[in-house]
Amino acid sequence: MLTNVQAANSSQNAEKPARGKANFLYARTKGRICMIDKNGKEIVTGDIVRITGAYFKNDNSLYFVERSPGDMNWSGNFYSLRKVGKKGKVSTAKYNICFWPLGSTVNSREKTILANEWNREHAEIEIVEDVPLQEVKKHFENESAEAQAGIEWEQRRCYGNHESPRLKEGKQQKAFLDGIVAKIAGRMQ
Repeated sequence: MLTNVQAANSSQNAEKPARGKANFLYARTKGRICMIDKNGKEIVTGDIVRITGAYFKNDNSLYFVERSPGDMNWSGNFYSLRKVGKKGKVSTAKYNICFWPLGSTVNSREKTILANEWNREHAEIEIVEDVPLQEVKKHFENESAEAQAGIEWEQRRCYGNHESPRLKEGKQQKAFLDGIVAKIAGRMQ
């Protein structure tokens, strides 16, 4: 079922993969498959991570996890990462988004194959604890405020019909984002 990775029942008893295989692990926790970093910690939305050993120098950096598999309104089976600085400032650079596991798409087929193979063998990800989280928290607070504006608009559009599927989905999204903000606030203390 899981190819090229070692499967584990939980993140506590996961083992590091052998060199030459993918340097990330999948774990099965709470009935779902999640990814863990090189130290055995589960990667979740809101975490600050460091990528090292990537083929392209630009990919070796600090990121925060913006979306992860299983999140509301995210159907991907990979992690969406946004670049942050050493002091926690969210980057506004042109190429500030990355996905994990790393994938390369360049205009040379040979270079793409080489980069993808290199990344599978050498790229590593780890959760970093020493980066300030104020900017990341602010990012998710802004997303929560946008979700609240969508809820208010949907309530006006539905003339008070509180059983609208879109309204329920908007409320679930807002609750999910508020949970991420609360989790980040708890880690900041």
